[in-house]
Amino acid sequence: MSGSQLISAGAKAFQAQAVALCKYLEALALRAPVTFAVATVGFLFAAFFTLLEPSFQTNDDIQLAMIASGTGIGLQPDEHLVFTSVVIGHSLKALYSAWPSVAWYSLYLYAAQYLAQTAILYCAIAAGYTRVRLVLYLLFFATVGVFLLNNLQFTTTASLAGQSGALVLLLALVRRAAAPPAQLLRRSVPGIGLLVLASLMRLECFYLTGIVSLSAAACLVGWPLRRQVLGPAIAVAVCLAIVLALAAYNDAYYARDPEWQDFFSYNKLRVKFNDYECITYMPHTAHVFDAVDWSENDYEMIAHWFYEDPVVYSEARLRQAVDGHAWHSERLTSSYWWSGAREILRDRSLWPAMLVFPLFVFFSLGSRPHRFALLSCLAAAAVLLVSMAALHKLPPNRVYFSVLTFPLLLLLLMVREDVKLPAPKWPAKLPARGDLATCALILLAVLGLGLGLARQYRGSRKMQLARSELHQLFAKLEPRDDRLYVVWAPGFPYQAVSPFDNLRSFANRHQLVLGWPQRTPVSEAMLQKFHIADLPVALYARGDVVMVGRRNIHPFYSKYVEEHHGVNVRFVADHAGPSDYHLAGHFEAVEPPDSPRNADRRAHTPTR
Repeated sequence: MSGSQLISAGAKAFQAQAVALCKYLEALALRAPVTFAVATVGFLFAAFFTLLEPSFQTNDDIQLAMIASGTGIGLQPDEHLVFTSVVIGHSLKALYSAWPSVAWYSLYLYAAQYLAQTAILYCAIAAGYTRVRLVLYLLFFATVGVFLLNNLQFTTTASLAGQSGALVLLLALVRRAAAPPAQLLRRSVPGIGLLVLASLMRLECFYLTGIVSLSAAACLVGWPLRRQVLGPAIAVAVCLAIVLALAAYNDAYYARDPEWQDFFSYNKLRVKFNDYECITYMPHTAHVFDAVDWSENDYEMIAHWFYEDPVVYSEARLRQAVDGHAWHSERLTSSYWWSGAREILRDRSLWPAMLVFPLFVFFSLGSRPHRFALLSCLAAAAVLLVSMAALHKLPPNRVYFSVLTFPLLLLLLMVREDVKLPAPKWPAKLPARGDLATCALILLAVLGLGLGLARQYRGSRKMQLARSELHQLFAKLEPRDDRLYVVWAPGFPYQAVSPFDNLRSFANRHQLVLGWPQRTPVSEAMLQKFHIADLPVALYARGDVVMVGRRNIHPFYSKYVEEHHGVNVRFVADHAGPSDYHLAGHFEAVEPPDSPRNADRRAHTPTR
């Protein structure tokens, strides 16, 4: 037999085996949809981790992981994860205490995403496996799931878990007439579990999911409500009761610690100056800051996340500044709304989902209740985002991405049974008008698929470079127990740390983060370890305190020290990496603090 014949025979054998495997898998999907979902999602996860190297989306997660593991900004494993329930905090603390060399924080987030994706695929094929349903799920995974995996973040993970749980409960609602209440309750258990998990990861995500999915559920159930919804209604009530009980336990746990209560009370005011950015220093608002004895530079310091001065940035002064002007109503201008809309429209991470959305609609909307459910879901998402922008701040990507992609999940539950993918014919003929529209939507979805995967691949490669540069910086920062690194978090690429890093290399690289962890008992414990009562002074007066991060805050800090302590300081770089992010050094007084000139300056400097 010639070589070409051998190749042809091998190709035919491979094709036959592939066809047989596909038939076996499709039979498995019809016979055991749960097993099929578990295996398929497992394969997709394995493919993802083989081809891409994920990272964190924000620096919040790495700081939470440090608190849980007792490294970096933490001195010992701690269950107080601030945004995440202490129930999960206790579990992570125990795991890190027993096996500190494992990246438990990231593993728990990935496990939650795996459970959520499995539930989503099951819901998509529960009514009966079809290739259209499988293809639509694969499109969802490639355009939404890959983004969530590649940009790991606890808020988006909590939203995905909650949405998958809501999908399971919606499936129970749709099947209300085909099963008794007891069976519907059993089918609702996985959905309740996922919703409870979402509430533990971030309670706000549970509420957001409920708001977006409630109107769609009402449309799918139909009116008037019948007795068949008794089981799912009880399931929803049980779920809500569990969530509220766990939330009450979390609140009571923090309430027993006065230091944590002080932090939360202070934090409600602090966010308005930097996180929400609703308070600004303008000529017509200068009197508000004069009343609390703040200069414009004092405002710039807290706006840039440096408020480690218990006197200047006391809770009383923050409250007086917040109550001193109508900040909220003043910023609701047309430019504010336009900037929010433009940010969403220009966010390329959303484009793939937007491009596949028309194909989902084409294959799913077969009845009036389905159309009403989709429209009500879209309306609820829009109202929710607008309300958040009006009451708090413009929603960040980790919030609006999850809210705006939920309709894709809803459409997976409503795929029509009478639709088929157009079969290619040869020789090619001019397709009918209906097939032509279908082909156009498929091409649009393929474009979205390509854009999404290409963007995630480029992002993964870019993050690998950032990770290498970050490792070079930390190689220069000695792991010494007697040295404190003050890290300006908003200008520091913590998210470049690999999700699979166990953080043991941070064990003796003690850090104080100029970000949301300020004024937490975790941060206060670090200050006490180094016997620091005044951080602004320690930054220029002590050689064991090193500043790490971009230069943006240096001018504000220098002016702050001059205004409040009468000392001129300058920054001396000990290490400068390939970018301005990778900068480490210390401040030193240009003139000795006890010099006659500085003594005279301090005598004429007003006390704030």
